[in-house]
Amino acid sequence: MISRVNKALRSTSIMVTHDIEKSLEIVDQVIFLAHGEIMFSGSPQEMRELDSPWVRQFVGGLADGPRSISLSGANVVASGPVGIK
Repeated sequence: MISRVNKALRSTSIMVTHDIEKSLEIVDQVIFLAHGEIMFSGSPQEMRELDSPWVRQFVGGLADGPRSISLSGANVVASGPVGIK
């Protein structure tokens, strides 16, 4: 629906989400942010093909990667380097 409305009105929308697969189906441009830095900007296809462990970990929902993630009760603990490249 968002995509159809944008095309009909010739407008732009900004969507903030963690539903990666759904968002990649409807967007033309993706901007991946981590720690206040733009890690990637491009098309959904370019994002899928990107050889970045940060983006692969987030898009793939992986616990293992540059940021290790563990669940402790109701708390989520992330560790790893803050600088992202």
